[in-house]
Amino acid sequence: MPIETTAAGILDIENAKLRASELMATISLGIGTDSQADIPFKIKTDDPAVWLQEGTSTSAGKLLAKTGVLHIQSGTAFTNDSKGDIAFSSIGGVTRHMTIVGSTGNVGIGTFANPASLLHMKGPTAELRLESTSGVGRMELGGPSGGYIDLKGPFADDSDVRIETTGSGANIKVSGNNSFKLWTDGSQRMTVTGAGNVGIGTTK
Repeated sequence: MPIETTAAGILDIENAKLRASELMATISLGIGTDSQADIPFKIKTDDPAVWLQEGTSTSAGKLLAKTGVLHIQSGTAFTNDSKGDIAFSSIGGVTRHMTIVGSTGNVGIGTFANPASLLHMKGPTAELRLESTSGVGRMELGGPSGGYIDLKGPFADDSDVRIETTGSGANIKVSGNNSFKLWTDGSQRMTVTGAGNVGIGTTK
């Protein structure tokens, strides 16, 4: 179990375990490698991983590099397929920006911890922008039974609009006894009332 310090100030520990309450390296630290190439921290092994555990808690986080893929893992126990949440937040967790829920895989973007769908965005300005730098921007929704987009009014009322396709046609649906209006150049051109009456060139 040789422990040596080279003339260059490098501490070599071969075929041994190192336990320390505090370990400081002013330039770089290499584990499982004899060359750090000025990389501050480097682990080289067949299964490179860093485990993070808080005190006596059984939950843990893990950073794992495998076949060119960096895995970020979280669990409530040190067992395979144990699931825990992953949060991206400011220092101290004061502001949460994104959450991945381990039990469901749901992703929440915004300052909340319980996304209700596979992707849930919530915030003072919950905007989604798709912008192509070459060609045409595109958004596609679909499934075995078709696809739809719901446009919600204020959550306190029932003013909803649904644009949908079922495979046999396309529909635009307005909930309740609300009217459907078409506008161009800032002016209302056509109205379909909740009763089914159609007005062209009138706001009624």
